[in-house]
Amino acid sequence: MNKICFILVAFALFFCSSCEDDDTGFVAPGQLMSRVTAKVQDNNALRVDITVDFKEDVVYQVEYWKENEPESVCMTREREGGLGGMTTLVLLRPETVYHFRVHARSGNRYTESDVYSFTTRALPSGVPTYTLHQDELDEEIPGYIMLTRGDMQPGYITLLDTKGNVVWYENTRLGVKVATFDTVTNMIYSIIGTDPDRDYNGKEILIMDLFGNVVFHKDYEQLGKRYFHHDIRRLPDGNVVFVNYVPKEFDLTAQGGEMNETVFGDGLTIMDREGNFKWEWDCFSEINPQDDPDIMGEIFGIQLRGDWIHANCVNYDKEGYFYMSFNWLNEVWKIDPKSGKVIYRLGGKGGNISIPDEGYTHGLHSLKLLDNNKILLFENGIYTHVSRALIFTVDEVNKTATLDLNVALPYDYSSPYMSSVEWIQGDKLMFGSTFGKAVVFTDMQGNILRVIQMSHQSFRADYIPVIHY
Repeated sequence: MNKICFILVAFALFFCSSCEDDDTGFVAPGQLMSRVTAKVQDNNALRVDITVDFKEDVVYQVEYWKENEPESVCMTREREGGLGGMTTLVLLRPETVYHFRVHARSGNRYTESDVYSFTTRALPSGVPTYTLHQDELDEEIPGYIMLTRGDMQPGYITLLDTKGNVVWYENTRLGVKVATFDTVTNMIYSIIGTDPDRDYNGKEILIMDLFGNVVFHKDYEQLGKRYFHHDIRRLPDGNVVFVNYVPKEFDLTAQGGEMNETVFGDGLTIMDREGNFKWEWDCFSEINPQDDPDIMGEIFGIQLRGDWIHANCVNYDKEGYFYMSFNWLNEVWKIDPKSGKVIYRLGGKGGNISIPDEGYTHGLHSLKLLDNNKILLFENGIYTHVSRALIFTVDEVNKTATLDLNVALPYDYSSPYMSSVEWIQGDKLMFGSTFGKAVVFTDMQGNILRVIQMSHQSFRADYIPVIHY
């Protein structure tokens, strides 16, 4: 090879190497993207669409933060983008200026856009708002609180930060009976509307994501006239479980009734996301209305045969066993999902677990599993007028239970019906007081740390520690 050819080859190799170096690592934004825009959605003041024109296939994220609060920075999950990509930002404060930038990578190259801004709109009229009524906390509590409004149409589901600021809302058209948030899928499972013939019964099951997309919506008729009410949640296998009334005829002549009296007991139904029923269970395999001498009577002005035991919550443990609470019975049942057998009954007159005297309750709601056989409950205190948070640990073999927590709410925030409690951050309780119209944070001795006041009742308050989307 002559000297000139050697120089030309060396130059070519150097040039290719330089090109390769230029094609890796951080590159100018213009190499991967050409245009970035932000638009607040027309039908929701707290959802913002970030649209990016990319020059090739990329993986990208949006980083955003409140103006003058760089510590509030959030980052969306990575998404794939072709020549165009759109990400909807949620969990935003109303009437707030945000800054954002786009991070993108393709192969070994990555970049970030310039910083852009958008401003969210004010909440529309009708969206519930909340007031920080009392605050004794110096530190922040991370996470969100989900509340529902069911006493009007349209109903609303709202997510708040833990100081009571609305960061997400959705108009559900009908009042919301109950809703749960699934942190695996970021889906909200809800029962909306009220059957005009049955006060507690819902009309529709509605499942949606954080962006307002409805992924399931069927009414009472479409679901085979199942009387769903009071609880619904996603199961680990993706199916859905809900509490429902189960009507069944009995000869109640011995109790002063007719030969074909219809008794509305309670049960569980599991369905898939297409609305197909996979498993059904009801209370009549465990108890018989013919054994109840009061079945033709009333409780709190309600005919017992029309709402015999009043189930209000279903949950499950790590092994897949169901736990169900019953308000009129003051009991929690553990149910085998394979056989349908009731493994034990905690509390009440029919309970078969020995508990301390101070563990007997007057109305139950909001069953949470802290571990297998370790149960957190909200006691309403229907007769005592004092609501409590209780934790029971059940010894299934010896048929005994210890009362590990017994914390009372002040009278002003006690609630004779509905309501909830959660154990958060290891040293706090969060109560949702339906009749007190408040979310109340306390320490483990019941001292009030923070109160968020509502203008309406919410069936319960659900704490969501973190949401990644």
